[in-house]
Amino acid sequence: EIQNNVLNGLKIYNFSLKYESDKNMNIMLGRKINPNTSSVGAIDGLQIDKRFNWFVVGGFAGSRPDYEDYGVNLSLFQYGVYVGQLSKNKYGRVQSTLAFIEQKNSGKTDRRFAYLQHSNALLKNLNFFGSAELELYENVNGNQQSKLELTNMYLLLRYRATRKLSLSFSYSARNNLIYYETYKDYVERLIEQTT
Repeated sequence: EIQNNVLNGLKIYNFSLKYESDKNMNIMLGRKINPNTSSVGAIDGLQIDKRFNWFVVGGFAGSRPDYEDYGVNLSLFQYGVYVGQLSKNKYGRVQSTLAFIEQKNSGKTDRRFAYLQHSNALLKNLNFFGSAELELYENVNGNQQSKLELTNMYLLLRYRATRKLSLSFSYSARNNLIYYETYKDYVERLIEQTT
């Protein structure tokens, strides 16, 4: 199986080039998880962000990894823009991001959603991370329409008791998403495999 497709055994999560034109602007090319939209996952393509004091604006265009072998799949095009706020409190960093993302499959819209991410040093050694996704698009039986539905939420609270020991509590309210164009092929393959 690996001889037929090396990506069945080799998963590449990060492989990119980064260019900093100055300390406030980053240009990345390749596969990279963007820290401003980390729950979205790896992006294969071009990512640009620019900082203005405590704010960051950015965008990306590329593809998402293949859902079968995590290889590059150019037919799964995606693009998005985001704006974020970066600051510090007396315990550490505070970061918030709002993004709008569209994901496609062979040129047809699979998913359109808003993404919110927040991380915060609440107290000394106590950190919070949260992300949420709000669906903005639906395509049922060829009927495309806008909708507003909270589909994913992830919350994590981590306490660092000592340098070598940390305790964490997480809550995940993630739904199985329907990628409207990808889902058609995926269901057919599932039926073939089960029969």
